[in-house]
Amino acid sequence: MSEKKKVISVMIPTYNEEENARPIYEAVRDEIRKDVLKSVRDEGYDYEILFIDNKSQDRTRRIITDICAQDPKAKAIFNSKNFGQFNSPYYGMIHTTGDCTITICADFQDPVEMIP
Repeated sequence: MSEKKKVISVMIPTYNEEENARPIYEAVRDEIRKDVLKSVRDEGYDYEILFIDNKSQDRTRRIITDICAQDPKAKAIFNSKNFGQFNSPYYGMIHTTGDCTITICADFQDPVEMIP
């Protein structure tokens, strides 16, 4: 009987981040693949990247939709209205499926190297 893999969730809140949505996704994905999964490969870890968009008015939602269509490990929640900078990320966090959740800003305020 095989053990279920532990999942690392990275939650990225967005609001009008069309310039950053794809770059932050690629940076987070690459950092996870490079450092996290490599260092714990034998431990049986997996990951997910969850975007929660707070009713962006630019092309952020279209970009995130494209990312999710290309990568089954990327998921998105699109708020029906702007719930604010505290409620929206909280809602996203409770919808991650991982054993741990890391939140990271879409505008690169937080270096992706913090993930490991």
